[in-house]
Amino acid sequence: MKWRNRLLSVTLVGMAGAVVLVGLAGAIYYYGHHFWSRALADTIEVKIEAEPITNFQVGVKDRTKFGALRFSSGIEYYSDNENIGGISGIRILEGGTRFLSVSDGGVWFTGFIERDSQGKITGISNAKIAPMLDKTGGSLNSKYSGDAEGLEIVGNDVLVSFERDSRIWSYPLDLDNLASRGKDFRPSIRKFNLRSNKGLEAVTVLERSGTDNLNSVKVAAFSEFSVDGKGNIRGFISSGKKWESFTVKAIGEFKVTGATLLPGGDILILERQFSLLGGLAIQMRRISGADIKPGAILDGEILFEADSQYQVDNLEGISAWENQQGQTMLTIISDNNFSLLQRNLMLEFELLPMAD
Repeated sequence: MKWRNRLLSVTLVGMAGAVVLVGLAGAIYYYGHHFWSRALADTIEVKIEAEPITNFQVGVKDRTKFGALRFSSGIEYYSDNENIGGISGIRILEGGTRFLSVSDGGVWFTGFIERDSQGKITGISNAKIAPMLDKTGGSLNSKYSGDAEGLEIVGNDVLVSFERDSRIWSYPLDLDNLASRGKDFRPSIRKFNLRSNKGLEAVTVLERSGTDNLNSVKVAAFSEFSVDGKGNIRGFISSGKKWESFTVKAIGEFKVTGATLLPGGDILILERQFSLLGGLAIQMRRISGADIKPGAILDGEILFEADSQYQVDNLEGISAWENQQGQTMLTIISDNNFSLLQRNLMLEFELLPMAD
């Protein structure tokens, strides 16, 4: 009987695994083929529902400090609108009350962040989505053209980095209508011929003072995992029409998913690693802004690490901002890949002051 019970157990496990694999394959097929047939023709309002995340470490209530970060709050959010998903870049505005984000489906997503009396995130209100437009007013109707991954706000303009057709476009900032048209920003970055699905992932300014002028703003862009001959991740810097290269030292299979400028001038990069055996892992590295120069090989202190023991998913967007108390806050969002098996998360941490 023992061998029969063992055989039954193995069979059930195998069947369950098959169901999961079939479900995953079905979800990938459905979303991969169906997403681009969804017509989002104009700006529309969407209702967002949210559930609070009160503890970052699963099953541990009293811990709030994780590396150089202190967990503040978070939400898992939902919508009946199937265009809500794939969120890959974010910037926080107006003192933490508003956000602008992009999805890798070529969609804008904006709204107001609801907070309680302690400043903790409780939900998203007055949310809107809209198709991202090209210079002719046409929507980005393919995964190749619409794979928006990162964004940065420069005065009254927005820079958006695209991964597959690697480029950066600029848009006039239009939070109310989301109807502005994109155009090439310093198009010579295309000459680097990055890998299609490992192209430009993140874009950030390198300084805040005097950054209202798109013609002179100093910008850094990071590829996800296009590497040089030594296996280091390629990045690019520009303060005019010309782009020059630098690299970031690769750590294992960690890929760059986001970047943001910190108040002191350093850059924080968000990185993700995933494997079937090792699962999901997240880390953040702080890179000295003064070190980002043409030809540099950059590394930095790892400030934060997390895996599946924590409330993480496919974290892709990060935005640093200061609250009314002068604390540096980090708002992080996840890309659920339009999959029923993944989550839309918005997490928030305080970046603790550096020790003297």
